[in-house]
Amino acid sequence: MLHELLIYCPETGAFRRLKSSGPELAGTIAGTINSHGYVAIRVGGRRYKAHRLAWFFAYGKWPTGQIDHANRNKADNRLANLREASPQQNRVNCVRPSRRAKTGFMGVEAKRGKFAAAVRINGIRHHLGTFLSPEEASAVYQAAAKKAFGQFFEARP
Repeated sequence: MLHELLIYCPETGAFRRLKSSGPELAGTIAGTINSHGYVAIRVGGRRYKAHRLAWFFAYGKWPTGQIDHANRNKADNRLANLREASPQQNRVNCVRPSRRAKTGFMGVEAKRGKFAAAVRINGIRHHLGTFLSPEEASAVYQAAAKKAFGQFFEARP
């Protein structure tokens, strides 16, 4: 049914309506950005996230897990920007740092005048050491996170 109502362009990530439905005219771009920043498209009275629809249109099946936006832009649904991810991989590639990053560096906490680095992998917290500067602790954290999460981790403060 979706293929009768929408067409997807993998290069732009846009969906267009093939048929008019109420105020939505054929040929117009489908979807609106929801309160979480994702493009949502209403089809048959149900809302779908556009990145999941894009996966379905491209591969002919619904994604089994989560879909990650590689460039962290939730509204960028180009096929080259989408990849299947576990919940942990998706969290690693998020825009905001951890709420606990009061030092300004992900994976770094201030401890009695020093800076402790730790990374969480599969729910287990791994202590990486204590350092004299937050930059040094951050470098160790980022190396460990890159090793653990590969393409889903991008070094940043």
